Parts: sequence; C-alpha cells; structure tokens
Amino acid sequence: MNVWLDVTAIALMISTSLIIAIRYISSGIKWLSFQSLMLSFLTGALAIETGRTDLFVIAVLTLIIKAIIIPYILFRTLQAVGVERQAEKSFGRDRLMIAVLAMWAIGYYVTPDFGQGNGHNVYLSIAIGMLLSGVLIMITHKKALMQGVGLIVIENSLFLAALSTSFGMPFLVDIGIFMDVLVIVVLISALSFRMDELLSSMSIEKLKRLKG
Repeated sequence: MNVWLDVTAIALMISTSLIIAIRYISSGIKWLSFQSLMLSFLTGALAIETGRTDLFVIAVLTLIIKAIIIPYILFRTLQAVGVERQAEKSFGRDRLMIAVLAMWAIGYYVTPDFGQGNGHNVYLSIAIGMLLSGVLIMITHKKALMQGVGLIVIENSLFLAALSTSFGMPFLVDIGIFMDVLVIVVLISALSFRMDELLSSMSIEKLKRLKG
C-alpha cells in the first residue's frame, strides 16, 4: 500500500508541475482531471486503511465531480469557443518550471514535523506546494479558464492538507465545498464563453478595456 501511496504523491507533484507549463488549455484540463483522479485514489486508500465509510463516499464524489464533471464542463466551454486555445502565460516555460520547483522546496521546508512517524507529513508538504503552485497558475496565466484550473488546484491542495492532517474535513463540510467548487466552475465557464463572444478572447487582460 505504501508503495502505491508514494506513487500517488509523485503523480500529484508531476501533474501539478505540468499544469503550470502546458502549452494548450486542453492539456491543463487533462492534467487537472488526472490530479483529481489521484486524489480520489489517495482518499480511497485512506478509507481502506482507516475503515471510514465517509472517506469512501468522498473518494467517489472526488472521482465523479472533480475528475469527470468539472473537466467535462471546462472541455465543453473550450469546444464552445471554437478551436483549441493556447495558454497565454506571463513568463516562459523555463522560468515557470524553476518557479514551481521553488514552490515544492518551500512546501517541504515550511511543513512542521508533527513527529507522527506515519508518513503523512509528506502529503502536507505536497499540499503546501500545490497551494503555492495553484496561486502561481492564477498569477501567471492570462486565460479565464486557466484561472478556473488554478482555483481547482488550490482547492485540491486544501483537500489534501485536510486528508494529511486529520483524514479529511467533516462530511457535510466536504459536501458543501464540492457544491461550491462546482458552481464556481460553471460561473467561470459561463464568463469565459461570454468574454470570447464579446471580446473574441478569453484573456483577462481584455477586461482592462472595461475600465471607465
């Protein structure tokens, strides 16, 4: 089991790093779906380890909502605006990859040692790295859909932090967060579609034209 958990941890780091450096938005959505799939697998593994039924339910909801429904909504929005769009970034891929490596290093060094000896601290380090990487995505990517992808990466990081420290949040809180995230993704998709319709672009920099 520990080997598979280590593989999951590595997969979370790789998928997050690749989301930042992608060339096309569709690639970012695919890696976001893969990241959520890994979170679902990790939650299911913890459910087996602890025997908690609520974690099984959360694992299934993570798979359905974050790994299937949300990527589907984002893909449909991308198809609705026409051809595959490139992800516009404020910096080159090389600089972004250096920045994301720095995010992982910061996540490792700021993680407190709880002295549990059960290996869960590594996931808190990864959660902090994912959180910082999600913020980096939202700062450096100019397309509105990528802002949504960055937001989901941040939410996934908070989900992972809760799993690594207390085996998740209370069940009803998790359900509420799932619904909130789903609504936010729908709103971002609708906003992206309207921006492309009115401004012929999903770049948030075009919104500067709306200043009085």
